[in-house]
Parts: sequence; structure tokens; C-alpha cells
Amino acid sequence: MRFGLHLSAYPWADLEAGLRLVATAVERAGFDSLWVMDHVRQHAVNVMGPVDVVRQKSEVLARHCVDVGRDPGEVAVTQLAPTLVRRDRDEIDLLVERLRPRRLDAERYPARVSAGTVDDQIGRVRELADAGVSEVIVSLPDLGGPWDESGVAAIDRFAEVTAAFRT
Repeated sequence: MRFGLHLSAYPWADLEAGLRLVATAVERAGFDSLWVMDHVRQHAVNVMGPVDVVRQKSEVLARHCVDVGRDPGEVAVTQLAPTLVRRDRDEIDLLVERLRPRRLDAERYPARVSAGTVDDQIGRVRELADAGVSEVIVSLPDLGGPWDESGVAAIDRFAEVTAAFRT
């Protein structure tokens, strides 16, 4: 399994220094890529939804590739999803309450941001791999400033997930 981190915003006054800081944390955490723009569609397709939907869409994609004479292995199936990871449920509950926009339902928001413990995330990624996903790209909603070492703690927390797939 490959892992990528998607940056949807660049809040640094010094863009080069900010990206260097994040890139260092991404490498330290075991990510394979840092996405700062959309996928190149000729080589990858982003499949969204729960695992059963991902599995179904991956199967449809493979059939379409065969129908047009293209090797399905040439198209990487990726999933980009917001992801919150913490060590235990209490930490998750506190973070969800802090980050949840008030207009969003408190019961549905955790699923919307794939909130879970490290073990939950490892299980989710394994299910996605079984469904045909070759790269999981996460957007970390708690990847906030200040952009110093404390600002990349969310990346460091995700390192335990990437490490589970490196052994």
C-alpha cells in the first residue's frame, strides 16, 4: 500500500519553508507522496465512498479497461479522504467536537472525516487495499498551523498507520 498526503491549503508566508517543513514531516512519517494538486487522470482514478462502493467502482473500472483494450493494472485506484487519527476514542471525540462545523450533524461528522484510532485506520486501509485501492491519500483536517514542528503533529500521528504497511 502506498500513502500520500494531500495539502488543500498553503497558509505560509514563506511557501518554500512551509513546504520544506511539511515535506520533511511527510518523509519522516513514511508517506510515499505529497499531493499539492489533483491527480493526473490518465494514470490514476480517485474512488470515493465506503469500502463496498470502492470495491464495486474498482470492478467496474477494471471491466471498462478490458472493454477498451487497456490493462487495468495501468490505472492506479486511489482514494483521497479526510482522515482524523488519534490514540483513543476520548481524543477523537474532543477533536471531532473542536473541528466539526456547527452546521454538520455531530453523529455523521466522524464518518465524513474517517475519524478513528490508529488501529481503526489500519483496518480501514486494509479493507481499501482488499477493494483494489493501491494508494490512500489523506487530507488531515487537523493539520493546522502554526507551521512549526507542532503544526505537523497530525502527520506524525499518521506515521503509525503507514508503518503498519512497511513491515
